[in-house]
Amino acid sequence: MRRGALAILMVALLLSVLFVGCSTGTDKVKCIDIQLTSEQYAFGVNKSDTELLAVANQLLSQLKSNGELEKIINKYFSNDTSSIKTFGAGVEAKSKNQLVVATHIPFSPFEYKIGDRYCGIDIEIAGLLAEKLDRELVIKEMDFNTILDAAANGEADIIMAGLTVSSDRERLVSITDTYFEASQVVIARQEDKTFDDCKSTEDVVEILRKMNKNTKIGYQKDTVSASYVDGDAEWGFTGYNVTFLGYESALQAVRALIDGEVDYVIVDEGPAKMIVEQLNR
Repeated sequence: MRRGALAILMVALLLSVLFVGCSTGTDKVKCIDIQLTSEQYAFGVNKSDTELLAVANQLLSQLKSNGELEKIINKYFSNDTSSIKTFGAGVEAKSKNQLVVATHIPFSPFEYKIGDRYCGIDIEIAGLLAEKLDRELVIKEMDFNTILDAAANGEADIIMAGLTVSSDRERLVSITDTYFEASQVVIARQEDKTFDDCKSTEDVVEILRKMNKNTKIGYQKDTVSASYVDGDAEWGFTGYNVTFLGYESALQAVRALIDGEVDYVIVDEGPAKMIVEQLNR
């Protein structure tokens, strides 16, 4: 459902903030443009709801084959404000035919808010899924660390929140086909030259491995970023001998970097680049 002229203006203003260039001379932080990992995003469905899983996979297959998925992704990574869709949260009612979507805000460009309206890659796909099912869309915003349990216990029908596929998560919910390739990246202060000469993942990792407990690295709690920094056998991450500081969102972690609470931040690449651009405006 599209809003009126005021909403379009709000979107334009927000996106002009999110996508400004990063070489203005007043930049505060920068992404080290080298991918440290390779991950896949998918959606998580309550294990008992095989019908929803099948329809979600059908939709993803359709969006991939007709090129619409690529268009949606590119739209939210660009400044194309003309076709961004926003959605209200809706009111959950057990008596209604609804699709209850669990998500975590903010995680731009996958899910974020403009005023009290939701938008982003996952949210737009959620709208298409609700339409395909002929259900009313209800968006349920919650902490990321509770999102898997919400789908597993029936509090939500589906997780649409930049969810990285892992065997641990597959034990709790059914995982749809994947729709996005993700990675972890380092964010540093603009004046920090530590990683400037790096050309490869190995170069960045070598520097990280030489760091000690005097180095503080921020990350978003309960995400792959936390597993990557701290180490996780399931993911094949050995971790680093640094001091870890977890934050509720990637944006909070990067603000902590600017404020000097941490020396570096490691988070998902998509949100990282948008946050850097936003904060450097």
